Amino acid sequence: MKHVRELGEKDRKAQLELICEGFPWNTPEVMKERFDLLVAHSDSFGSFEDDVLASQIISTPYTIDFYGTKYPMAGIGFVATSHNYQHQHRIDDLMSYIFEKLHKDGTILSYLAPFSYRFYRRFGYETIFDMLDFAILRTDLPADR
Repeated sequence: MKHVRELGEKDRKAQLELICEGFPWNTPEVMKERFDLLVAHSDSFGSFEDDVLASQIISTPYTIDFYGTKYPMAGIGFVATSHNYQHQHRIDDLMSYIFEKLHKDGTILSYLAPFSYRFYRRFGYETIFDMLDFAILRTDLPADR
């Protein structure tokens, strides 16, 4: 039976394994220290099938300065669903759960770096930042004098 709840310490091993499944360039050994630091300062939520963690999301609280006014903001990340539970709208359930919690807590903004803009638009997200990534060769810079 499908249900959503906040994750706790007893869920951490399954959560880390699910993140590594969803983001296969990570391994538990490589992610462990970063993961421990992240979950210590974040809220984690999961969708379960019986007692199996099927999907999860991490929400990290921040404060942003938007034109001189400070706002609470949630950074949404490590959105992952096990391959065994794809296409069951579990992320929809988790996003609804998180948005309700954020609203109750007075958090009015959330940011994420999406794998798919089209997927996250259905939750109200839109592109607000453009990132440039470029390299400058040392030979292109003026010499130190």
